[in-house]
Parts: sequence; structure tokens; C-alpha cells
Amino acid sequence: MVEGRRTASLISYVDAVSGNIPGEDPWKWGHAGKRPCSEAAERKEDVMAEDSIQKQIRAGGSAGRPDGIGGTFGFIADTDRMRAFDRESAAIVPEMILMEQAGGAMAREMLRDIQSIPGRPGFCILAGPGHNGGDALVAARHIIRDGYPVEVFYLHPSKEDQLLSDMLTALDRDRSRVHALRKDSRDQGWVRLCEFLEAREPEASSWVLVDGFLGSGISRPLFPAQSETGPKAAHSGPELNHGMERLVKIWNSWPGRRYALDVPSGSSEKASPRWPVLQADVTLAVQFPRRYLYRPQIRKFAGDIRTITIGFPPSRQEALIASYPGKEAALTDTGLSELLTPRMLRQLVPPLPADAHKGVRGKVEVYAGSQGMTGAARLSASASLHASAGLVKLYNADPSVLDAASAGDPSLMTGILSPDGFQPGTWGTAALAGPGWGQKKDQRKDQSGILASLGASSLPLLLDADALQLAAADAELKILLARREPALIMTPHPGEAAALLNTDTQEILQDPLTAAGKIAQSFQAAVVITSSLSYLADEKGHSAVLDASNPALGTAGSGDCLGGIISALLGRGLNAWDALRAGVLIHSEAGRRCFAALGFFTSAELLPRVGQIIGELQFGGVDQ
Repeated sequence: MVEGRRTASLISYVDAVSGNIPGEDPWKWGHAGKRPCSEAAERKEDVMAEDSIQKQIRAGGSAGRPDGIGGTFGFIADTDRMRAFDRESAAIVPEMILMEQAGGAMAREMLRDIQSIPGRPGFCILAGPGHNGGDALVAARHIIRDGYPVEVFYLHPSKEDQLLSDMLTALDRDRSRVHALRKDSRDQGWVRLCEFLEAREPEASSWVLVDGFLGSGISRPLFPAQSETGPKAAHSGPELNHGMERLVKIWNSWPGRRYALDVPSGSSEKASPRWPVLQADVTLAVQFPRRYLYRPQIRKFAGDIRTITIGFPPSRQEALIASYPGKEAALTDTGLSELLTPRMLRQLVPPLPADAHKGVRGKVEVYAGSQGMTGAARLSASASLHASAGLVKLYNADPSVLDAASAGDPSLMTGILSPDGFQPGTWGTAALAGPGWGQKKDQRKDQSGILASLGASSLPLLLDADALQLAAADAELKILLARREPALIMTPHPGEAAALLNTDTQEILQDPLTAAGKIAQSFQAAVVITSSLSYLADEKGHSAVLDASNPALGTAGSGDCLGGIISALLGRGLNAWDALRAGVLIHSEAGRRCFAALGFFTSAELLPRVGQIIGELQFGGVDQ
């Protein structure tokens, strides 16, 4: 009897939020039925205060952090952090209301998207247990009431999952076709779902697929691959495994639009690269996207990741963001990372004084180049000049390397290294070492000596390319670098990161953000692992991801340009974390502009765009 009243109250609640009961205020409803109460009023006041943090993030304002963290800084979170956040929010706002807001926002986003599709496309919605299934069922109801045909295939909830059962009862009252799926391997629902999709493949552009099946908490694959030696599939039984495998093949080759609600089903913190995942063209992530979505093996399944704000209690959002490290070091991973966007550049790179001259814009020492790799020396040094360094001096023991590199840029200064000559780290305000050094054995001793001198100097230092390989192989040098007081930045690609951590490249690609954090702690440095995405971390517990894949940036010399840009910002006086984030963003934005104007390009063509972006920052910011 109690459950019956609860079901009736939820149906009434759904009617109220859907506008079926004029004048009703759904915020009068508590957990157990239609009853005005002071707690509900408090919930309404808290949640209806609007999503203030996200609004400020979009507007570029402060998010309540005294050190300026927040504002244009968006965040992504790990699964455990979001579980705790959901629990704390549900203690303030009823779960049914959060689910209603999420599903409604997702429906509106999808309906806006499909306006370009002729006619009124149909929706095939796959709903599973838990919050993702509830979001899917709410979205289905909103889409139906907008006049679109909807077919819902749902994994039948357990008896304990009363909220989802109530949602299905409410959905049954609408003009929908609802099909049950069961975990029982003898159930034919999965076969019917596959047959339904196969029958509509000829008109796939008129059908939108919506994945609300499984959330981020799964610990097993959708079905075991033949080579899978790990745990059993999420749903046992040979017939069901075959049905799921068939579904994944149909879904992932679907030529029409596909959406994932919060996360693509099959993805997880624990997922291995062999796990099957349902492909999405768009992932509608709730509030703080899951951090693991940005791992290389998962990112390709998520498509365009969009953040859906649903009015979580501002007090909980503020508490979550306040846990992110400020200027002091965090003792443990807080479960939060920054999601970098070009709008951050205004905060990271302050304009130079109007009367600034070359002497105050920074002086960068560049130790780069060797026979056959003079281009790396020229690109890294020239990138520093384009990134606003006042003076750049290129050092090498081989005069022919200096002549070849400086011939391409007469603005460069040069200096010859000799055993009894110049002491590295005594001229500039920052130093860059490693681009184009090569790994010839007869050069290793001299290169190690340069790094030892720079490591013992007072200059902020950036290590790239071959300097990273030296640091990985020399235990004494590693100790020296880790103990230095001035800033240290390291910019490895996955192979170099593997050498620094004494592992293999595939292990790095499994979770590059965690790998960057390990290198940062080991060397007490700020680190970026450069791949199709960029993964940043420092020794204080900060971490960040730049999600801006650009195949044209994967060209010879691109990393040399990045090192030069960051070194120039270090030379201007930016701290390591700010210089690293700003350099990565400037490099990415320059690549985006080059690709838009030229298609595929050479690294030398990046340099004018770098200067253009720095100039825009001087006069108010980058438009993006």
C-alpha cells in the first residue's frame, strides 16, 4: 500500500513537472508524497539559486576560490568523486528531482540537435539500471510529449529499484512502445532489439539512438572478447553474450545520430583497451564529465562531450571545487582535474607593461640541435621569440649547427659551448634543453654535463626530447633535478614518459593523466604528456586535460615549438603550472588556426600564429 501511494505520488510529480497539472509546483513534493514542507522549501531555495558556478565558469568569473582557481576553469572528476557528490546532493535535493532535471535537459539538447534532420526522426532509447536508466526514461517522456516516435528498450529493474519502476509506470501512461530486456540468458529481448535496429538500417538517418544503458560503475566488459582473460561479462549466458555482441556491432556501425547519456556504455575507470564500448557521436555528461572519458582508448567512443548542467545544489558544487589544490600542495589526488579551454589564457598570461623592452620580456637559453637536426634548434628558439621572449640565445658545441639554425632566423643569438667556456644557466631568465640533441654515445657526456649545470642553476628549466631520455637513464641527474628549487617542466611524448617511469608505452596510454602525475611527483616538476590530447600534472597535485585533437599538429618539429613557447613564458616570470597550461593552449590554438587556414601545415607555419595569439592577449584576450 505504501509503495502504491509512492508510485501514485511520483506519477503526479511527473505530471506536475511536465505541465499536465496547471499551477502545481513540483517543489512542494517530498520523498513520500504530496506534502508541503520546510525541507522541500529549503531544497527549492538552494537548487533554484541557479547553477552559479557553471554560469561563472562560462562568463569567466570567479568560482569562489581565493586563489582564482575556477572562473574560466572547468573541471572533470573521477568516478568515486562523482559518486560522493551525487550522494551529498541527493541528501539536499530529492533524487527524483535531480533525475527529472537531468533527463529533461538531455532531451532538450537532443531535440535542438535534430532540427537539421528532415521530418520527425524516431528515437530508439536503451535504458538500463541506475541513474543512467532513469535519465533515459525521463528523456523518453519529454521526447514523446514533443511529438516524436519513441521505442524504449529497458533492462527490467530489480524489485529494490522502486524509483525506476515508478519511472516506467509513468512512461507507460504516454504514447510509447516499451520493450523489456532481462538478464536471463533465455530472454529474447536482446534479439528483438537487434532485429528492430537491423530492420531500420536502410532509414538510419531518420532514427536516433540513445544509450542510457550502463553507467560508470561497471567492473566487467559488456561481453568477453575471445582474447579477454579477465572477469566474466556483465551479463552471463551464451545467448545473451551473443545478443550483446551483435548489438555492439550494429550500434557502432550505425550511420545515424547516436547519443550517450553521461558516459558511453561499456566505459569505466577499470576498462581495458579490449573492452567493447557503445559508440556515441555526442556524450551528454552531467555537470562534471567523468575524467576517464579523456583516456585515449575511451575518448574515441565519446564523440563530442558536452556538459549538461542540472542545478545541483550550489553549496555542494562549491565544496567540491574548493577541494581542488590551490597554491599549496595536495597530499592526495582530489579526484578533480581542470579541463582547459582557450578562454583561460586571459587569466594565465598577463599583458606586458606598455613600456616593456627586450630586457624585461625575458631571456631564454636554448640548448638544442645536432648534425642532421638543426631544424629542432631553429624551431624551438624561434618559437620563444614569437612567444614574446625579448632575447633568445642558442648554444651548441658545433659551430655548423649554430650557423645552420640561425640562418633561418637572424633574430637569434648564438653561443659556442666549450669545456672551459660559458657556464650554462648564467645568462638567461629561463632555459630549454634537449630538442634535436640526438642520442649518439659520444655526445652523451657533454649533454649530461649541460643538464647538470642547468640543474644546479637558479634558472627555471624545461627539458624536452633527448634531455628527457638522459634524465631517465641517469640516477644522479634525476636526484639533482628532483631537488632543485627553481621550476622544472618536462614535456614527454608517451614513449619518453614510459622511459621516465621505466614502463612501456601502452601502460602510459592506458591512463596518461595518472602517468603525468607520477612523473611530476618523481621529479618534483610540472609535466605534460603530449598525445592527441594533452595530459598535465604538477608536484602540487594539480592536473588538467586539453581535449583539442588536431591531426595536423602531429608534424615534425611541433613539440620543439611547444617547448620554445613554454620557455618564453617561464622567462617572462610565469610560474611553472601557469606557463605549462598557457603554453599548451597557445600551441593548440595556433595549430587550430593553421589547420583552418592552410589545412595540413609545417611547424614553421605555426610561429606567426603564436605571435598573433600573444599579441591578442596583450590587448584583451583570445576569442574562442
